[in-house]
Amino acid sequence: MPQPLLRLKPELGAAADTLRTVDEFLAIISHELRTPTTAILGWTQLLGREEVDPDKVALAVEVIERNARMQARLIEELVGYTRVVSANKLPLKAQVFSLVAAVKEAVEAVAPVAYAKGVHVLKRLDSAQSELYGDPIRLQQALTNLLSNAIKFTPAGGFVTISLEPCGQHHTITLSDTGEGIEPGFLPFVFDHYRKAETAGGTGGGLGLGLAIARHIVELHNGKITAHSRGPAEGAVFTVQLPCDPTSAP
Repeated sequence: MPQPLLRLKPELGAAADTLRTVDEFLAIISHELRTPTTAILGWTQLLGREEVDPDKVALAVEVIERNARMQARLIEELVGYTRVVSANKLPLKAQVFSLVAAVKEAVEAVAPVAYAKGVHVLKRLDSAQSELYGDPIRLQQALTNLLSNAIKFTPAGGFVTISLEPCGQHHTITLSDTGEGIEPGFLPFVFDHYRKAETAGGTGGGLGLGLAIARHIVELHNGKITAHSRGPAEGAVFTVQLPCDPTSAP
């Protein structure tokens, strides 16, 4: 039987695993920091070009401040983040919060990107029974990732719609778009790390982590996220289900 050309010593194999862990850690951190940075830069550029209606200036300042605080929190967590990455976990700061408010803040965060691309973002929210026990910053991040992904693959003039249904057994958030859709063969892998779908112009850009992080955050809240598409040019639908029971703690 042919012998392998190279046998790695156990310590070398461990070193290679460590390097892969570090690479994944750096990729996740850069992606997390990009979310609030995009909102800050987008609104700042619109303000600088005086493309914001006067009645929306206060909203722009509020979004910038909120995302700056989110960015500061992420930076504070960098020191201890290597431990949670190796354990495949994200730190959560759970509290009771309004899911309607989290959805609205996520929409506000991506508004500059949608505006610049000419994509219309619609909200359909039911304020009844919208309280959830979890980490509002993390869930807002998951929703922002989903919205950013939808906007990225939706052409100018298209629509992205996010809706929150009244709570039955679950809070159900549905995000649909009129974009490029997803190939049936890619659907099983859409939430995998580093997997990026091919588009008409190549890959969609980014590190292929946004949807993976969104799924991880939803699952940490004992929730479930699914994706559906009838195929290319048919748009996509992402559904997030979160438990209504406040005792179902993350």
